[in-house]
Amino acid sequence: MGGEDALYELAARLGAISRHDRHGWILWQDGFEEGMFKWIAGASGTGSIVTLDGTFARSGAWSAKLTAGSDAGSMASIARILPFPLLGRMGFECSFALDSDLSTLELRANVFDGTNKHVANVRYDYVNKKLQYLNASNAWVDIAASVDLVRADYPFWTWKLVADFGEEELVRLIVNDQYYSLADIAYYKVADATINQVQLVIINVATAGNNGIVYIDDVIVTRNEP
Repeated sequence: MGGEDALYELAARLGAISRHDRHGWILWQDGFEEGMFKWIAGASGTGSIVTLDGTFARSGAWSAKLTAGSDAGSMASIARILPFPLLGRMGFECSFALDSDLSTLELRANVFDGTNKHVANVRYDYVNKKLQYLNASNAWVDIAASVDLVRADYPFWTWKLVADFGEEELVRLIVNDQYYSLADIAYYKVADATINQVQLVIINVATAGNNGIVYIDDVIVTRNEP
């Protein structure tokens, strides 16, 4: 082992949170050890709340607990706004533990270039056990079926979405040890004059009448992805 591989291994052994997929250059990362002041929380519905939680964590002592509302939108979310980088291949990664009454969990990247909003978006449909991506027509399309991410003892699953904002297409999705090619698939784009920025958004939606809960940890944004 030598070169970059050796450096990646050294970082992992020193406790870096970026140890699942070691590709790309880290633009930003957060394991919630310093709290949630860097995040914008969203909540909708009765009982919806976003809190820092010390019950479960993938690394360190803390995670973000997203409790979705039981009605009127039935969601809870966290968002992080980042400076606009050189457009190219970027990665968006987080780890999550599923609790109960979850409908869907979304991992979304909104990239605003001053003219358009580029949306790279995937979700896990917990009810139907499917992974899906949002296509250029703003419709959900299946990536894989029979994807059962169990809740036993609150394991943290990890997923990473890579998109190419220069070519305006998705690239791949990694979920734990599974690789799903999304090569040459155009993502959703819409006219939007919002100032140049990158938004990473994680959205938990509950089943009807319930307060679905998910724990989020080790969020990583990368650039220069292969």
